[in-house]
Amino acid sequence: MEKRKNRDKISSRIKKILSVRKALVHASTPKWVILILLCLSIAFLVSHKTLTRVKQYGVGDVAESNIKADVSFLVKDTASTAERLQQARDAVPAVFDYDPVMFKKISVKLHDTFETTRKALSQESDADNPEWEIPQEVVDQSLLEWNQNLGLDLDAEAFEILRRGKFSEDVENLILFLIEPVFRQGVIATKQDIYVDRGRDVIVRNIVTKEEENVAALEGFLSLRQARHAIESRAADFLRQYKYPSLMLSVRIAQDLLAPNLTLNKMEWDRRIDKAAEDFKPVYYKIQKHEMIVREGEKLTQKRIDELAALAAKQREGQAWIRFFGLSLLLGMLVYVVSESIGQMVPKIRLNSKDLLFLGIVIFVVFLVVLPAGYVGSFDPDLFIFPLTSTLYSTPLTLGSMLASIFLGVPVAIMVSVVVAFIAALVIQNSIHFFVYFLVGGFVAAISVQDCRDRSVLLKAGLLVGMSNIFLVVALNMVTDSLFTQAAIYDVSFALLGGVIAGIIVTGLTPLGEMAFGYTTNIKLLELANLDSPILKQLMIVAPGTYHHSLIAGTLVEAAGRAIGANSLLCKVAAYYHDLGKIKKADYFIENQTGKNRHEKLAPSMSALILISHVKEGVELARKNRLGNAIIDIIQQHHGTTIISYFYQKAKELKGQQDQGSLSEADFRYPGPKPQTKEAGLVLLADVAEAASHTLQNPNPARVQGMVQKIINKAFSDGQLDQCELTLKDLHEVAKSFNQILNGIFHQRIEYPESVEKGAAQTKIKDGSISRQPATSARDRQAEPQVQDQENLKRLGL
Repeated sequence: MEKRKNRDKISSRIKKILSVRKALVHASTPKWVILILLCLSIAFLVSHKTLTRVKQYGVGDVAESNIKADVSFLVKDTASTAERLQQARDAVPAVFDYDPVMFKKISVKLHDTFETTRKALSQESDADNPEWEIPQEVVDQSLLEWNQNLGLDLDAEAFEILRRGKFSEDVENLILFLIEPVFRQGVIATKQDIYVDRGRDVIVRNIVTKEEENVAALEGFLSLRQARHAIESRAADFLRQYKYPSLMLSVRIAQDLLAPNLTLNKMEWDRRIDKAAEDFKPVYYKIQKHEMIVREGEKLTQKRIDELAALAAKQREGQAWIRFFGLSLLLGMLVYVVSESIGQMVPKIRLNSKDLLFLGIVIFVVFLVVLPAGYVGSFDPDLFIFPLTSTLYSTPLTLGSMLASIFLGVPVAIMVSVVVAFIAALVIQNSIHFFVYFLVGGFVAAISVQDCRDRSVLLKAGLLVGMSNIFLVVALNMVTDSLFTQAAIYDVSFALLGGVIAGIIVTGLTPLGEMAFGYTTNIKLLELANLDSPILKQLMIVAPGTYHHSLIAGTLVEAAGRAIGANSLLCKVAAYYHDLGKIKKADYFIENQTGKNRHEKLAPSMSALILISHVKEGVELARKNRLGNAIIDIIQQHHGTTIISYFYQKAKELKGQQDQGSLSEADFRYPGPKPQTKEAGLVLLADVAEAASHTLQNPNPARVQGMVQKIINKAFSDGQLDQCELTLKDLHEVAKSFNQILNGIFHQRIEYPESVEKGAAQTKIKDGSISRQPATSARDRQAEPQVQDQENLKRLGL
């Protein structure tokens, strides 16, 4: 079940792919719709990089001309903005969290510790030991617990002072009395580490009530060092009330219990600083209309560059739709004018909707390739060891010209080159420099792949484009006086790389174009010309006569195509497959019959219907085997609308003179269409010529020439060649080519002498060798009967 589900999924995906391919191959969208969508999409994507009237410079560059403001605009004052932004950040008060219950926590902990220690030691004493003479191990344990509870590091000597005083409540109260005012004033860790600017305001935030209080400065707060000094100063007032050791010990314990109750909240402070920076408004100054911004020869500073950038932004501001429609019109006019011009120069170019859709996709892909190059200037040049402008020469835009030349021919590729070069110049720095570079490179790419019959030719073409790019870069650098610079070396290297990359990409995209749009390239034709293909093997086995006829027709049409400048490879391959439909009913065609003629028992109309059907069946087989649209069209057109004269005459004879009015000639004509290309016309003529050559008796050169001329004249007078652009000069060359090939096929051979065993006369020569002579001489043979040349064209319709 799972395998079956997987097969169903795979078959459904294949059907989807084939449906997409069918939609592309049989695209019927009006041409003007495709052109408008193409222009609008490219204009929409490139409208943000419009042709600006302000030349952009870098810091330290010298202005080439005066630049004056044609509109009033605001410029951001970078220096003032940075200064005031820093002032705004410095003005944000520091945020301190205040813990109001810290003193209470310490007092409770201190009281509990005194109370616990008094109880623990009192249990070890009795009436006979009023001086608290306690075992040493008990004292040590009490000292350990004391330090743990209060977090102190009191030594045994100090603890002994407290023990001798029996941990009196007076000492406890003295300690609390010393630290209480310090906590009330506020204790921070250190002022110097966390707060350098002593004049900055401070916000004290109560962590319990969440209330905030603005404090002018930190002068009123105490650091830990100041708090310790304050405790010592306050203890001086109690010298007469307490013994000196107890007083000093109380001071020491009070100082050790000190902890900051004011802590800096750095996270909250940073958040408020960032918020102040976000709310800060930049500082602008105004440039009036007609005000001079830069004068010729002036060395530009950052301020002037900011002003030029602001002017360019102002010119683009609020004009996106205007730029969009302007670019759309510009691209539309360019495409229309170039296509019409090439159409006038090369009238045979006829682009259908599928071709325009293919060109639209190619141009759009090229645009996506060149689009990232428009952002090269936004990168920091210090991050790279080579000039970023040099990388622009490696943009493989010539791939568009290569693809157009391979699938649609050089004239169409030239049109694509003009459009692509214009788009590239528009995106890349708005430079005529790059327009010339990509235009000439596109022309070279189109010419270098025009007769591509091997995929290695694409790589060689990429290398050739790279070499031409080198010459272009050198010439352009000579014009701009930048030839003898370090950047020129990188320019040349990237220029060569751009051509090679284009060739590699086209090598991978060519099979995709063949599959998606049904195009038949010379590379595909060479693959189809392999006689070991399964469909040709089937033709050879099922219809050997048709197979032989197709091979001879292929030889005829290839030579004729080369003579008149047509695609000889397409002619030959189409001739191999033009009678593919005869596979299904091979015995009904005379070249495959070895016995009785099957048409003797059929009505002429039925025989004609069987013969006509081989065209439709051939088209179906060609589509099933994906032979390509070019070959399918020739299969459909290789008979044009010719009449099957043999069966038409036979039908007229059977009908008799009286019933001939009910006989329709259209029933005995092929449905067409007539040949639309030179290649289809040549296949039609070669098919008839090869078939008629087998009806000749004693086919000498004169008879072959007469037969060929008669066939061409008949096809011309019947109007079968009206739509295929074959001229009279072409037909003359075709006749010469056919005559040469057919005479070579029907050439005369010398008659070989019979063998000795069959009675050949033997004559011994002096040296013992044997001289053989024919039994009868050629003069003694009976002359062949001279039969008047009657053009038996029965087979023409078969």
